[in-house]
Amino acid sequence: MLKKFIILLIFIPLLSQNSFLKRDFSYRRILAPRASFYLATSDGRPISLEYGQFPDKELYLRFLNPQEIKEAAINFAARIGSADDFLKILLTLGALRQYQAREITLILEDWTPFSEEDYLLISIFRIFADKVCLAYTQTKETYFLPIKPITLQEKVTGPIHIDYVTYLTPRFKPTVEEAVSRLQDAESAFIKVSQDFSGHWEVSLPFNLVGKNVVIIHSTENSENILSLILTSALMRLKGVKTVSLINTYQGYSRQDKEFKEGECISSYILLKVLNSLLDHNFTVNVHYGKKSGLIDLSPEVWITDDEANRQTLNVLTPQAVYNLNGFVQLAEGLLGIIKKEQGITDLRSLPLLLISPDDGSFFYVKEAVSVLRDRYGIEAISGYLNKERLGSSEVVITGEILENDGRPLTFPYSLKDYYIFILDDETSTGSTIKSAVYHLVEKLGIDYNKIYAGVVHGKFSLGTEEFYKLKDKEMLPQVLVTLDTLEVPEGIKTISSSALIAYCIKRILGLTEPIRSP
Repeated sequence: MLKKFIILLIFIPLLSQNSFLKRDFSYRRILAPRASFYLATSDGRPISLEYGQFPDKELYLRFLNPQEIKEAAINFAARIGSADDFLKILLTLGALRQYQAREITLILEDWTPFSEEDYLLISIFRIFADKVCLAYTQTKETYFLPIKPITLQEKVTGPIHIDYVTYLTPRFKPTVEEAVSRLQDAESAFIKVSQDFSGHWEVSLPFNLVGKNVVIIHSTENSENILSLILTSALMRLKGVKTVSLINTYQGYSRQDKEFKEGECISSYILLKVLNSLLDHNFTVNVHYGKKSGLIDLSPEVWITDDEANRQTLNVLTPQAVYNLNGFVQLAEGLLGIIKKEQGITDLRSLPLLLISPDDGSFFYVKEAVSVLRDRYGIEAISGYLNKERLGSSEVVITGEILENDGRPLTFPYSLKDYYIFILDDETSTGSTIKSAVYHLVEKLGIDYNKIYAGVVHGKFSLGTEEFYKLKDKEMLPQVLVTLDTLEVPEGIKTISSSALIAYCIKRILGLTEPIRSP
């Protein structure tokens, strides 16, 4: 540790005068907090905050008295020792801004910044916090840090020729290398993010990225990945990378895209706002609130009563955009490859093919996939969806016929029993939806079990594959199940590489002659 402090003291005078990391060492003293952890208004009224976790380990935050926040000056004291701490602090700050706090002071207890990455963390907190202070519980002293929030001066809207495709977790290496092989004059690079010790991280950024156009391939399914991405993107900005674009294969917290109960933190919006402040372009794959591909605006409404009939709108958040990619195409292509190999079918154009989603929420993804199969391969597939009712977190029931866009029963050129059927879904945790769909197709609609295949973009399997293979009443396993490699998939599940989708995004979207609207 002493060695790092010495290096920092030598390095500080060399920082650019234009850097947002420039420090004024004549710290302004402010009143020290009375407790180690607290959230209260400046006049001492406590703000009650409930922290919890969803089954997939995502954090849940909810203010129990959000009415106290509006137009109030808030002091928030916290300690940072882990990625979970970082994310909890960031989401809490964003939620305070969401509920219209007039002024937010973040007080970091018993933590001393000494590296570029540490000061970048503070500049990231400053996106939402008006002030950031350091407090030391033994000496009762608190110091103000005059560091500005990190900002992206101007976004590049395209077209962009990508020089480097980077990744932050080793599991993406084969996917990135395969994607790079489909591109011209692009190289791959691994960026290591490590935690030196409690509350301090180091990003090993390659020197040759300066002045280059860079894409980061990553997934934000947990707090460690979220911190790594935000810190890396911020450091790229500091070091002079020309453009930074993200292909986020799985956007964590996307299910928290609205306020279901009064006082809830809209985590998806907060993280999107932070990332868009750092990136030129932000892409993701089959985001929960997207429904179809293309630019999606997220602009949730904040209200302050649980009475749905008398909701009082507190705030309508400024739209944040993300470009949504459709992984259903890669799933369908992968399943066609399996059929071609197993069934020995040489001409797929003659294959009676039906693509269905388990509910209407994913139907437009299926329609897009059918359109691509027709244009690329000449396959005249048809699309539909099932009527799904969720009875609980892991229990669903499927009823009725296969439906088309307007909700009417789908009509078929051939007998339904002649079709190969692909059940495509955007995400699964326990597999209950797919297993219920297979049961309904076989037992209620009389479809040949051997012709039913299933594909999932995001195979979360949050309870493990053992839970997936357990069958409840009115459930059947699909003959074949595949998932994209957007998440780390347990052993025993067939995966399809997302490299083609990544290459398509880089060549055909980032490389378009027409500019993309900036998020």
